Amino acid sequence: MGLDDDWSYIKTAQVLSQTGHLVYNGWATAMLGWQLYFADLFIKLFGFSFTAARSTTWIIATVTAYLVQRCFVRCGLRQRNATMGTLAVVLSPLYLALTFSFMTDIAGFFSIVVCFYACLRAVQACTNRSALAWIACAAMSSTIFGSSRQIAWLGVLVMVPSAVWLLRHRPGMIRFGLVLYFSCIAVIFACMHWFGQQPYAVPEPILAGHINRWLLGRAAENILRAILDAALFLLPISVIFVPVFPYKNQRAIWFAAGGGILSTLLALTLMHNNTLLSWLPPYTETTVTRFGIVSTAGSIFHGDRLVVLPPTICLLLAAAIVITTLSLIALQITPVPRAMPTPVSFRQMSWQQLGVLVAPFFLAYMTLLLPRACFGEILDRYQLPLLFFAVLVLLRFYQEQVRPDVTYASLLLIALFAGWSIASLHDLFATRRASLMAIAEIQSAGVPRTAIDGGWEFNGWTQIDHTGFVTDPRIRNLGGSSPQPKPSHPAGCPPVMGFLYPAVSPRYALALDPTVCGGKAPFAPVTYKNWLRPRSSTIYVIWTETPR
Repeated sequence: MGLDDDWSYIKTAQVLSQTGHLVYNGWATAMLGWQLYFADLFIKLFGFSFTAARSTTWIIATVTAYLVQRCFVRCGLRQRNATMGTLAVVLSPLYLALTFSFMTDIAGFFSIVVCFYACLRAVQACTNRSALAWIACAAMSSTIFGSSRQIAWLGVLVMVPSAVWLLRHRPGMIRFGLVLYFSCIAVIFACMHWFGQQPYAVPEPILAGHINRWLLGRAAENILRAILDAALFLLPISVIFVPVFPYKNQRAIWFAAGGGILSTLLALTLMHNNTLLSWLPPYTETTVTRFGIVSTAGSIFHGDRLVVLPPTICLLLAAAIVITTLSLIALQITPVPRAMPTPVSFRQMSWQQLGVLVAPFFLAYMTLLLPRACFGEILDRYQLPLLFFAVLVLLRFYQEQVRPDVTYASLLLIALFAGWSIASLHDLFATRRASLMAIAEIQSAGVPRTAIDGGWEFNGWTQIDHTGFVTDPRIRNLGGSSPQPKPSHPAGCPPVMGFLYPAVSPRYALALDPTVCGGKAPFAPVTYKNWLRPRSSTIYVIWTETPR
């Protein structure tokens, strides 16, 4: 069964393996590119399965973890600090959740990290030939690997020109960089044109409509939620600033006291307005949610979902975000003794060089997220590249301004985050397995797939098997197919995102509560074990409408 969007991508990989043709199915806004051919290799070797396709992401994630550590070291972090920073990134709930799916986020992040690493090597190269070779590597790798997720092309479009600017005094660098840059742009435009012409592809415009005052307010809220989510994922690193808070500095004390009072007043106001729960972490609730990773049961079951992060834990996380943020800002506004300089085995990147290399990429990335903030939301998984650079900046600031080595308090929080992520992933896959068992029981009674609401991932796969594509209204090219009829779904128990699959007309659905919709159907329930709360859950087959 699919996880989040990867059911559509895995279906495209399956068709590629069977026919040799790259065929979209009405849901992918990402080009998918090289990621599909990597999955095609594993499907041919091991046969088709969701696991075969997702195993390619495990490999990409492992290589990316190594490159993240080397980038940190190349940017001047000590080996211990670089390793701690890498663990904070790759053991975060965000990274682990995406590693065990076939989503494009890990492949896109890999493209950005490879480009950044090659740019670092170019800037630190001792010879002109080495610098030119690494710039070429950065540009070509970003062009190829960015084909999985278009926003990753910001590596070649923004980061590579920044590196060329840093190397502008080297003979022939500007001329070589211009030729390389425009060649890569030509390839990117050709790929985008090809993608826009494909049947059932869903290329997204940068702006989905006219921006008005209401949309700007919505964008401000989404950006604030994204910033707070970033602070949540950075807790394993930002916690190191709490023990070094300048308690003897009166200015820092007054600042922290004022920030704490304002935060408390804000929380009380939200509580008075009954909106406090919506402003507790996780804030965007897409990949990492109060209900588990990938909203474990939200897209499958009707009725209430199981909360695995109770409000008390969320409130403690919010308090930790406030404390670590105030500690970090207090260190910024008060003079502290500088740490001893750290010797490195190669030319260290200065803050100015790092800023020239990273700041334009950051600004371009955020600019492309702004339209999403207006017309949709900034999903937490979009923050993965920004988390990487934020960890780098925080650790280098700590190493140079506070202490040479990161304390082990960071390792404790990394372990806690990783433990929760692993347990939540276990529960996610346990839920999917139990759901498939319940669906298999329904099908064993002769019920067709089209009469079962097994969650939007299951329903989307069913729709593609019947018609070849889901009916996303954003599709521009139907490839000669006739428009699909409007879906006919039970009014009192409609499937999630039912507009995508008119071929599905469910009589049965799944729920954790047998009293919802039309009540319990005559099928045995399926019980499975969780590692998080509750320790045991039961899936019931329900009628979508009360039987006559």
